[in-house]
Amino acid sequence: MTEHGYEAPDFFPKLYRVLKPHIFFSRYRNRLFELLDVFLSSKYLPEQLAVAFAKRLARLALASAGAPPPGAISWICVVVFNLVRRFPGALGPMLSRKVVVSHTDDKAAAAVVVMDRDLRGLDPFKEFEEDPLACQAMESPSLWEMATCARHYDPSVANLAKTLFLSQSAPKRPFSVDQIREFAVNASFQARFDKEIGKRKKRFNIVPAGRRQQWQHKRGK
Repeated sequence: MTEHGYEAPDFFPKLYRVLKPHIFFSRYRNRLFELLDVFLSSKYLPEQLAVAFAKRLARLALASAGAPPPGAISWICVVVFNLVRRFPGALGPMLSRKVVVSHTDDKAAAAVVVMDRDLRGLDPFKEFEEDPLACQAMESPSLWEMATCARHYDPSVANLAKTLFLSQSAPKRPFSVDQIREFAVNASFQARFDKEIGKRKKRFNIVPAGRRQQWQHKRGK
């Protein structure tokens, strides 16, 4: 499929319809996104479909019903970024155009502010359309959703979106499968939880229970 152009009947339209908010809570979410990136890496993928998938994923990152967890939005950022690097002719201009970021004091994002409102009402992209060829993604002015992710409440998501879509130092090539797998481990809830606990231990200098009892005993003497 990625090397010889083989395509099962209606494969990409069916794959497009699978991308809905509930997949972010699937047990096999990481594997799904990994395979999704592999399928979308095909050199035979039409630009129109590539843009449709990029817009579909970008809009899902802003879903209010069944809002995706931060780890899932990080996945979206990586897959969309890979599409941008693989299809620079179609998706590159959608990043270079002015995008909308509402109410931000961040200097990295301030350069791309053009209006103080969401583009959802002005964007012709039909987010609920099931047919990727009829969703009008090619008529969309930009990937403004990615700039919105740069204002996410979770710092790891915000920093990732800024680095990939708003920074001049963004990687020049798509992420490899091995890099994506490593990224999935670092973006997991357990890894993020351990990282935050580590920060708190350093901040408050938490003493293990056994040592605390010894210290209190010595102090009592």
